[in-house]
Amino acid sequence: MTAASASKHAPTLPAIAPIPVERLDDLLQTNTFDATGLRTDTPWDAWSMQRDDAPILAAIVQALAPKRHLEFGTWEGFGARLVLEHSPATVWSLNLPHGETTDTGDWQYAGVFDDTAELPPAAGPPQDFREGGGHVYYQTDAHGFIGRLVHDARLGHRFNQVLCDSRDWDTAAYPAGFFDCAFIDGGHHPKTVMSDTRKALPLLRPGGVILWHDACPDPDVLSQGGAPAGVMTALHALSDELHTACSELRWIDRSQLVIGICNHTEAAA
Repeated sequence: MTAASASKHAPTLPAIAPIPVERLDDLLQTNTFDATGLRTDTPWDAWSMQRDDAPILAAIVQALAPKRHLEFGTWEGFGARLVLEHSPATVWSLNLPHGETTDTGDWQYAGVFDDTAELPPAAGPPQDFREGGGHVYYQTDAHGFIGRLVHDARLGHRFNQVLCDSRDWDTAAYPAGFFDCAFIDGGHHPKTVMSDTRKALPLLRPGGVILWHDACPDPDVLSQGGAPAGVMTALHALSDELHTACSELRWIDRSQLVIGICNHTEAAA
């Protein structure tokens, strides 16, 4: 996901040490990570979560075989479905019930659905932009669109959807170390990323894995501002906390993923 509210200018940040994707097996200590066929040559300006980052995430969760996975940012459920299809995990996923909006109040994510047969139940109200060619648009990170790919794949029996602002999520019912891995891919404003990270870390077991998406220290990516600038700004603001909570913190080269290996279950300061 991207966020218009994230920093529009490239921050000046020290790099997080890279690890080649081919060496993730050493980092994960699983001996089952399969890097066969993973692409690392896509230009940054053509980078795609579905094509380029998703195979890496799939290989990671397949190697880890988590039982409980935590995700910030559901959207239509692409990431959650990927985890469910490549591991035995039950997934907990957080999303704003009414979706994200820009600073001007416009929908952050919208899609054309002229054929109403393609709509999920409770799709929410449409907007008809006649000036844009007469197409009917729906907000794709709100209402019945949230997590719909999981339900289309009939994986809802292993899926727990939490509808709230992640900053308001009450974690009191979850014991320390409850989750095996966490994926931070919700709001990309630095304060939101910091809040989501601080909520996830105490819930991860020792040796658990935390991943941030839209996280890339490459200057060419950061120069575009947007989501990566917001995420990387947050990670560097949390640097001391992360190096206390994680035995390893590495940028997966080449990807837009940063990975941390948790070494304790105490709450981040």
